[in-house]
Amino acid sequence: KTMIERDEKKQIAASVAVVVFISAALLVISFIGFMTFKKAQTNEAKQYLYEVTEQYKNTVEKQIDGDMQMLKALSTFIGEGGEFQKEKILEYLKLENSRNHFTKMGYIDLDGIGYFVGLNAEEYYNEDVSSEQFVKEALSGKANVSDTIKDRFTDEYVNCYGVPIYMGGQIIGALSAISSADTFNTIIDRPIFNGKGYLHLIKSNGDFVVRGEKFIVQDELRNI
Repeated sequence: KTMIERDEKKQIAASVAVVVFISAALLVISFIGFMTFKKAQTNEAKQYLYEVTEQYKNTVEKQIDGDMQMLKALSTFIGEGGEFQKEKILEYLKLENSRNHFTKMGYIDLDGIGYFVGLNAEEYYNEDVSSEQFVKEALSGKANVSDTIKDRFTDEYVNCYGVPIYMGGQIIGALSAISSADTFNTIIDRPIFNGKGYLHLIKSNGDFVVRGEKFIVQDELRNI
């Protein structure tokens, strides 16, 4: 072989090596760029999800706080109304119930026996609700709202409020109000990630506080 042929082969080999090196370098740069872009997208999505979650959480908390303030004022009015008469309380609750979004309101005595009235003049008297957690807390002096549970009267999903009633510094019973879970679902059932994301409110133990109307798992789960 002539020297010229040998030089040409060396040039070709060198050119191939340069092309391979450049291709490998471009591949590495492209991979790094892709991973950087993907990480940036992930961080952006996380930040967006955090902001959306905080927004909806604050909206739900405002709804609960407004409801709770109204019920506390009502329980104070009942407790300071002088002579305690269950019949008068229930008549007042019927009137009050027509002015708010609750599906039912009621009075619960110290034994956990409830007397409830509904929006459509339904009456549910002498109902033993002593085992309900929101009732136990209310009768112990703690105003609270339950997780989403099934309404014992309709089997619909609801959230139950319980507020203690004081008279002369002593707890004489509790005021209860039942809100359809749709009240909170309406707040969180809004599309995120261009309609591909769904929101639910979940406690640290996995229990649903509010489960949105749209969900991937179709089973009637109350805990994930």
